[in-house]
Amino acid sequence: MILPDGPDSFYLVGSGLALTFGSHEAGKIARVGSVDEGSFVNGHWTPGRRLNGDETFGAYRIVLAPDAVRVVHITLYSVPQ
Repeated sequence: MILPDGPDSFYLVGSGLALTFGSHEAGKIARVGSVDEGSFVNGHWTPGRRLNGDETFGAYRIVLAPDAVRVVHITLYSVPQ
């Protein structure tokens, strides 16, 4: 499940999923700015561990393992193509 949180951010909920980011508008490429694992507590986002570049495959891919449902908050940025 993908839940928008703004023009360049969203929550991703699930397992066994890989998202690869690429072109999203002419001449630009989307890249991962930050990824925080966490949970919703009483309706509010509570961030936990921040994933690093190794875990985002150099800022272009997010992988949720199939062993458990995870919730992550992702922000994106764009670079020239």
